[in-house]
Amino acid sequence: MVKEQKGFTLIELLVTLLISSLIMGSAYMLLISQARAYGTQEKIVTVTENLRSAMEVMTRDIRLAGYKKAGATFTGIATAQKTSIRVLADFDQDGLLTSPEEDNTYTWDSTSLVIWKNTASNTLLENVTDLTITYTLADGSSCGGSTNVTCSNLSNIRKITLSITSRASAPDMNGNYHSMTLTSDLTPRNLNFS
Repeated sequence: MVKEQKGFTLIELLVTLLISSLIMGSAYMLLISQARAYGTQEKIVTVTENLRSAMEVMTRDIRLAGYKKAGATFTGIATAQKTSIRVLADFDQDGLLTSPEEDNTYTWDSTSLVIWKNTASNTLLENVTDLTITYTLADGSSCGGSTNVTCSNLSNIRKITLSITSRASAPDMNGNYHSMTLTSDLTPRNLNFS
């Protein structure tokens, strides 16, 4: 009498190996896909955080443009261009604009893709693909921005629209740079609205 042998046949082992390989391959592809998605989301979050931080700094200074003690004669907006703005505010109320943070210029350098504050060595935001500043005047007309008309009478500025577009520092796996645009409408509270 021959005992029946128990175990797997070669065909059963090959089928099991094939099914296991398919499952492991699918799991690997899912893992790779998730890692790429995570990397993309991380780049988007970094762009968003940096852009919001720079926007906050600029909007704070622009909103305070023209803050001064009674009798001071400077205009809150000293320079109004499509890609640059200079704002003045006398925070210590001494009648002079000599203290830090009282005279700030924000400029976009389209060659190096940075917005710098006061000097080119003081980078506020990198990887900026566009900065557009539009100024709305007392009569409702506008200058700067897409019109690219130079603002000649700075004391007539009533509203400032700031739009910044920034992108990720490196492309994704498809070679695309993820970008984001933030826009803010600002009404400086301390300008002369007579």
